[in-house]
Amino acid sequence: MNLSISRHTRARAGVALIEVMISLLIVSVGLLGIAKMHALAIGNTQVAGSRALASIYAASLSSAMHANRAYWQAGLAPASTTVVGTTIGDATLNGQTANCIYSSANTSPSCTPVQMASADLKTWGQSLLQLPGGNGLVACSTTVGLPVTCTVKVSWNEKYVGLNTGTLNSSQQTATKTFIALVEP
Repeated sequence: MNLSISRHTRARAGVALIEVMISLLIVSVGLLGIAKMHALAIGNTQVAGSRALASIYAASLSSAMHANRAYWQAGLAPASTTVVGTTIGDATLNGQTANCIYSSANTSPSCTPVQMASADLKTWGQSLLQLPGGNGLVACSTTVGLPVTCTVKVSWNEKYVGLNTGTLNSSQQTATKTFIALVEP
């Protein structure tokens, strides 16, 4: 009688061990899924942050254009100019060197509208460097009889975030994204 109880107890213990191992496997797969979702959430947060910054930078230049209407509305702006860091694609704007920024050392900055536009674009271009591969383009139309309108483009590189390897393009891990704002200074 003692022998049959022992066999029955051992059989139960073996089944319980298998159940525990299966449970651990299921929990492990669930935890891996949660870890992947967490990684995707972090990646999407970085993408959203870059897009928000691009929007803010475009609005920043738009505000600077509104503040310097003597330059932007007068039709003095080049038809199109690129901005990368503190380098402006237009030679006239790039050649300006006035210190138009108010500070404790420069309490009364005095700048011409061209110098102010140059300073604004250089400051804007410097801020675009916070985006991966960030650069800008300003294109203005100066059709006679119509208000001046400018297109402000902010471009940056963005990493692809995929749910699985089937959704990723293995030959291309980043894409150039562009935010466009239409401004009427």
